[in-house]
Amino acid sequence: MISGIGDEDMILGLLWLRHHNPEINWETGEIQFPPQRRIQIKRFKGVLDNSEAEVLIGAKITASQEMAQQQQTVKRDIEELIPRKAEQFPPARAYDHAIDLKPDFVPRNCKLYPLSPTEQEEQDKFLEENL
Repeated sequence: MISGIGDEDMILGLLWLRHHNPEINWETGEIQFPPQRRIQIKRFKGVLDNSEAEVLIGAKITASQEMAQQQQTVKRDIEELIPRKAEQFPPARAYDHAIDLKPDFVPRNCKLYPLSPTEQEEQDKFLEENL
């Protein structure tokens, strides 16, 4: 999926916010994490334990910004390949194609695909109620 985040620096998901439960000042847009609560990247546990949390968060933001920039570049490349005209439906035309049947034609009474007994019962019930 190609998606840009516009003017936003990052997007935090609701599950992530619930898990880390930061203090959010909606007026200033600041997020503070409660003391003694650290964000852990399990894959790097032990390797990054000596780094400050702010540095790790900054590195994550930089990586996500780079990914967003790459997505914007790919999106522009794709938009250049597809002309704007291809995004529209063709103009309506006044043609009316008829299928002329023979006068003695009788359609066969057959099912398009088999139904299980339960499905058949539900379908019959629906048709009785609505027809």
